[in-house]
Amino acid sequence: MKEAPDMFVDTTKSNTDTLVGFDSNVTFGFTTIDRRPAAFEAVRTLRRDFPKTKIIVVDQNLADDEAREFYTDNSVDVHFVEYDCGLSAARNLMFDTCDTSYFFMLDDDVVEIPFQEMLRSFEIISKDNRVLVIGGRSGKISITEDGKKVKSINPPFNNFIFRKPKANLAVLFDPGIIEGIKTPRYDIDSTCRITDVVENFGFFNVQKYRELALKWDEDLKIGVEHLDFYFNTQNAVAGRDDAKILANPRMVAYDVDAITDQTMAAYRQKRFRQNFRGLYSSKWGISTEIHLGKWMNVFWPDGHNTIKWGELSKFSELQKSSYDKAGIELRKRYENFDIGSKRVTFIATSIDRLDAMQALAISIRARFSSSVEIIFGIQDTRLPESFANFAKQYEVSLVPMDEDIGLSAARNRLVASVETEYFVLCDDDFILDHDFSLGNAIRALDEEHSLSGVGGFYRDVIYTPEMRLMRKMERHFTFHAIYEPLTGTLIRIPFYQLPYSLCFDMDRGVMDADILQNLAVFRTSDFGPEKLHWDERMKISGEHMDFYVKNLLVDKKKFVFDPSLSVLHNRVQNSAYRAKRARTDGIELFHKKWNIQHEIDSELGVRSPLRKDTTWRPIENK
Repeated sequence: MKEAPDMFVDTTKSNTDTLVGFDSNVTFGFTTIDRRPAAFEAVRTLRRDFPKTKIIVVDQNLADDEAREFYTDNSVDVHFVEYDCGLSAARNLMFDTCDTSYFFMLDDDVVEIPFQEMLRSFEIISKDNRVLVIGGRSGKISITEDGKKVKSINPPFNNFIFRKPKANLAVLFDPGIIEGIKTPRYDIDSTCRITDVVENFGFFNVQKYRELALKWDEDLKIGVEHLDFYFNTQNAVAGRDDAKILANPRMVAYDVDAITDQTMAAYRQKRFRQNFRGLYSSKWGISTEIHLGKWMNVFWPDGHNTIKWGELSKFSELQKSSYDKAGIELRKRYENFDIGSKRVTFIATSIDRLDAMQALAISIRARFSSSVEIIFGIQDTRLPESFANFAKQYEVSLVPMDEDIGLSAARNRLVASVETEYFVLCDDDFILDHDFSLGNAIRALDEEHSLSGVGGFYRDVIYTPEMRLMRKMERHFTFHAIYEPLTGTLIRIPFYQLPYSLCFDMDRGVMDADILQNLAVFRTSDFGPEKLHWDERMKISGEHMDFYVKNLLVDKKKFVFDPSLSVLHNRVQNSAYRAKRARTDGIELFHKKWNIQHEIDSELGVRSPLRKDTTWRPIENK
């Protein structure tokens, strides 16, 4: 056998005897295909620092005498398997044949691992039975023309992953990389971080791995097997505190650029296969995979494409146009849908904007005549007689309210007064025009009894200084939402960032959503003091998000978006109203109530409100 080259030798001499039990309790393992020279170098790397530790290699190449001799000389437990059996099958074989307490999985191109950090990570997982896996981060060693080694370390890879099946959406989130957000620390060793996903190398607690019945999906040979494994793991450890996934950012595995040169074309061809993505997408019901700040993968029926973060806004505009067209079609389809008589009540509250309320009432009666009920709450005990006469003329029921009791208290009192099956939540400055249609929303609520609410969108009316109508601008505030409690991060994904053709079913006519706009049709029976309601401590600027975050985390009622439901939003401004609208105590209470340290809006950016950082800044992975 040829002597191993010394270009990758770590000159720091080490001895595993410094940590009792390492050799007898740890097995290293990796699989290789089409780059056996890299695998040989990985074995040499391990044997330099760990001469006695067990090594398993699953070799997907043709067995030959040179390979057998090399593995035998280096005391490697080798399994020659079917060519291209896949990463998943090879990893299952390694875990199945491992007979030590801990298994250290790595890739076949590793050339250096810092010895002391290896031992420190082993000490953590061997002393704390709550840890399932502790992974590291990857780096590269480049060789200059004069033979010098240049090291570089990739950003920490410690993602949280989320899946929203009804939205066909998966979200990846790097809390340690997005500026301003810190990954939760592990309580025993603060260098390590708690996460959902780590890289391809690290220590596994084998007993716990088997107890959880974890497996790699052998139908997914490469490319998506990693996230699939951690989705399975996430399900298996849900609700448990004894199966933590940790990332140690100081444990770095280095590979070398030279190993993937032109001689490795066969490997690269297999490495970048895309045909397993469709299986992964179907298995988890994922049409869209968003890695915040990096990219978005869309899994089309005939393949997938990756949209870079900087190009996402252009993609979103195209999807928004498709949703708008669907809304027009649905309005036409259900324009004659009979919503019935006295089944719906319109509710709104106001302070300092009685003129807006009058316009809303007139537009409701013009659109629906006497077939609907109207209930208004005026937050002022000094109601002008003229408005009382107006309310009588337009059949508007008035709920008495104290001055400035706030949006939340006013809405709760209004809902308590509703006697119809459904109610439409309105702002006081809405105007119903000929495009306003309840047909599709009421049909959806009638057909899907599990629905609690159907939301729409605004068409802002913009005037010139001379009060001439300048334009109508659509404004959407409908999101899929995720709350990550370890970092206290609320994540919002606008519905129109998801591909229309994969996420919207015209036969159903609505799509699932977590946060709706103030224009929404609700099922009255789902509201009450112990059901859906608004937090009356929040008068304004916080009550809306609180209502939907509470539902996301506690009530868990089902909401949908209807692209055919829209209303004119005629902003009526005056100094008294603006002063009340500018109050921030409600939004501050909302953030404290749910411990929202950070907010991420995939369109607006990221901010950290509890640190008084209320300005949206771009999502950038540092």
